[in-house]
Parts: sequence; C-alpha cells; structure tokens
Amino acid sequence: MRSKKGSGRARRVDGSGQLALESMSNVGVAAPSAVTGGAVVFCDPAPDRIAVGSLVLAQFMEMHSLGWVVDMRKLLRGLDWQAYVSRYKPGGRHPYHPAAMVGLLLLGHMTGRTSLRQMEAMARTDLRAWWLTGGVMPDFTSLCRFVQRHQDDLTEATFEALTAKILKLLGSLAASVSIDGTVVQAAASRWHLLKQEAAAAAATQTRQAADAAPNDKALANKAQMAQAAHETVRERDQRRTARGREPEAKVAPCEPEAVYQPLKHGGYAPSYKPSAAANADRIITGKDVHPCNEVTQVDHLLAQTERVAGAPVTTALFDAGYNAAEVLDIGECRGIELLIPEGKSTGSDESWVQARTKLGKDKFSYDAETNSYTCPQGRRLVFDHRCKSSGGKPAYVRYKSQDCRDCPLAERCLSKGARQRTLKRYAHDGRKDALRLKMQQPEIRQRYKKRQAHIEPVHSEQKRVQGMTRFRRRGLRRVKLEYSLHCMAHNLRRFGVLGSRRPTASRGRGACQRRRRAPASGLLGARRRTQRCHPRLASGWRHPARR
Repeated sequence: MRSKKGSGRARRVDGSGQLALESMSNVGVAAPSAVTGGAVVFCDPAPDRIAVGSLVLAQFMEMHSLGWVVDMRKLLRGLDWQAYVSRYKPGGRHPYHPAAMVGLLLLGHMTGRTSLRQMEAMARTDLRAWWLTGGVMPDFTSLCRFVQRHQDDLTEATFEALTAKILKLLGSLAASVSIDGTVVQAAASRWHLLKQEAAAAAATQTRQAADAAPNDKALANKAQMAQAAHETVRERDQRRTARGREPEAKVAPCEPEAVYQPLKHGGYAPSYKPSAAANADRIITGKDVHPCNEVTQVDHLLAQTERVAGAPVTTALFDAGYNAAEVLDIGECRGIELLIPEGKSTGSDESWVQARTKLGKDKFSYDAETNSYTCPQGRRLVFDHRCKSSGGKPAYVRYKSQDCRDCPLAERCLSKGARQRTLKRYAHDGRKDALRLKMQQPEIRQRYKKRQAHIEPVHSEQKRVQGMTRFRRRGLRRVKLEYSLHCMAHNLRRFGVLGSRRPTASRGRGACQRRRRAPASGLLGARRRTQRCHPRLASGWRHPARR
C-alpha cells in the first residue's frame, strides 16, 4: 500500500493488487461548527470498498470472527460528536473524523498498544483499524494533536456517553456495584527522588538559573516544576509530622503529583491509585484517579455511576480498606446499602478477622446503657476522659480497664509494659458496630462473595491484557485521561463478549447467539474429528506397541 508522506491517505490499487482502498478525495462528512457557524468537512471515508485480496473487508472480517469490530464502529458512530466538532474551524485541510480517531485510540488500548507510535503503525497494518477509520492512516503528530485538543472530553464526557450506550444496548443494570482500587506506577523514575532538603536546594538553583536567563522559557518551566516539587514534599512532611511519623517524604522532581508508595507486586515507586466501580457484568460504570487515597474517590464513583445508568445505586460492595467514616457518611447521605467487612476473610465460619496479633476493638462489645466496653474475658472498660478534635484529628472518648496483667489474654491484649487496656470510641463507631453485625449474617456473606468476581477481574484484565502496568503520561490530569481510555477500552471488550451472547429474535427469548464454526473438510476436518473422538491421539499419544 502506498501513501503520501504525512497525509495518511491511501491511493487506490487496481483489482489485480492485494489491497484496494477507496479514494479519499471523493468522501467527506460535513458537520456544523459552533466556532464560526460554518460547516466542517471531515475526511471520513466508508470502509465498504476496502478489499483484501478477492474479498471485501466486511466479508473477510465475518469469516475470521471479527464481527465485534463492526459492532464497535456502529457503536462509536452512534455517539454525539458535536462537542468535538465545535473545536474545528471550516476551511483548510479536512480533519479526520473524531469517531475514527477515538476508535483507533481505543483499539490500541484494547490490544495492549498504548503508545501513539504503536497506534500509528497499527493504522497502517491492522485490518481492524482500517474498518474503524475507513482506511485513513493518521500519523503520530495527528494523534498527539487530537488527544491534546479533546483531552477533557475524552476524560469524562465520552466515557459517560459510551458507557451509557453500552448499558442500554446490553440491558445491563448498575443498581448494585462493586468498588475497588489498585496501584499503578507512574511514568516518573523511582531512582531520582528528592527529600525536602534536596528539593529546596534544587528549587533555589533552578530559580537562580531562570532569573539569569529571563528569555529562556525552558528554564522558567523547569524552575516552576522544581518549586512545585518543593512545595509538595513540604506539605507531605507536614502531614506525616501531624500523624506522628518521621518527615521522610520523597517526591519525583519531574512528576511531583505522584506519591512514593508500595506497589501491588512489591517494592516502592512513584505511583497513582486508580479506582473503578463495576456492575455484575464487569462493565466499568465509574472511574477516577487519586495520587494516594482511594476513599476520597467513592462519592465521585457513585455519582458517575448514577449518571451513566440513569438510576440510583442501591447497594455498594467494598473491601476492608473502605471501612472508614467517610464511606459510611456517603452511604448514609445517599441512602445506599453498604457491604464492607472489617478484615480479611478466612474462608470459614469465623467471618472476617483483622490481620494483626493484638486483639482489635471488634473483639470488645459496647453497652450504650452503661457506657462501657466488655472484653472477651468479661472485664469492663469504663469511661476515662473525652478528647476534643484538634489538628485535623476527630474527637473521641477514651475507655480504660483495671489492672489486667493477670488476664490469660494479656500477651495478646496489652502493649509491652502496660497494665491496662485502653480503647478510643469515635462518633462513627456505632455505625461500624451495626455493620459488623450485619456482615456476620449468612445471607449477607453470600451476597458479598460476588464482589470478588465483579471487580477483581477488571483490574487484572486492564493490567495483563491492556498493558496498564505503568502510566505513560505525566501529571494527574494526563493520567486521568489515560485511565479513561483504558476504562472505555475495557467496556468495549465486555461489549464484544456480552453482545455475542445476546438472544436473537429468530431463536426466541432466552436463547443465546452462538458463534458458528465454518465447516471443515479434508485434513482439517479429520483433525477436528480426531480431537473430538480421540483426545489421546490428538495430543500425540501412541500405543506402546507402536512406539
């Protein structure tokens, strides 16, 4: 296939060639623009005349089980692209249609090719990309400009519109969702981290260099980034000191928004925490990214799920990391049933247990009438004093026991050198106690077991199939864009899987549309019959007498 340099417009080849593409000069789609009120003509050819050998591309794709690509193009073409069109001006060279560009971006993320250079090569060599784009072949620069121009729409509006369309076509509901987060390494290197003193010195040095050369924009940007890194690490050290920890925060000078934290597979590195909400069909209905806190994303995930599904969320399932006052307040304000354990499940009838050696507060029962706690050995912890909120810490009431050194559980209950056990009761502990009793019911535990099958495979597929093991873009705003593309790609893959199982009118309600296998003859048919009737022969097994 030949194309002009940088144009991405393929020339038409005669029928004797292996590939024939429709001429781009005769194809265009006009759309009104809100910038000037005129019409923008897009370079958007139809893929109907693309041929592979002696077959039309549509027939070739149907023969090779690529019908999901056809459905993907129909789905993308059915979205409203007016927000994209409004950012173009009439005249000049015809831009590529937004549906074609978004289709190429999502196809790359679906197949694990998240680099724009890889997408540029895929637009020239992949049949699936030809069908989605109509044969146009945008280069790296065109893809970069498109992503920069429509970054905000790709992050939020397009995700919500695409997910709402998928839920409607599949008839999938989102009344019950499972929410969980993961940790993904940032693009910044973990070998060039700075503490507060080093960040302050780097900020001072770069500022002096920028003042010496006021016309150098590169030095000005570098000084601004160094100052942001210094301010970030200073704020993190202040928060660590307020919690009673050592001020040893680290920051990446080229990406100060990333937080140095433990990874899922071990080790520490600058990373982000993306979170997702998924329904029973494993379709992502809400997504967000935070540098280090998963709890702060819950309200956004639930609100986005309700906007996408067009119905309120009634039940939300979380793991033990979300058993916090902020999540309980959100559930109470929204009227959502929360299913959150307090620890890790043991797989037995003991419900969930905390992963610690010391007896936790969940082992003590509180009596509101006497305003006291009772330990597992029957000893009481009475009111000691009340502490007001200060320094960002919530208020609590302290309870203290008598001398417990003679208790048989003293080694597991008391701290080293202590004689008494103390407990702190916060304002939300009453709701935690009620939730703990609720999670011990067998019916609730059976419902909660579905959470793992709904949300856990989502992050696994994004990492193993789509290659989301490390973000390629720097900065929280660009990371949110990249994660949005991964979530839309995941939903499209689920749409391809679940769409093939939808019932058809010809087979009646409840029937599933199965993929038909092409009839085989000759050697291929004999091999299939051997695999079906004689699996041991198909695996290479031979009788001992014939070896």
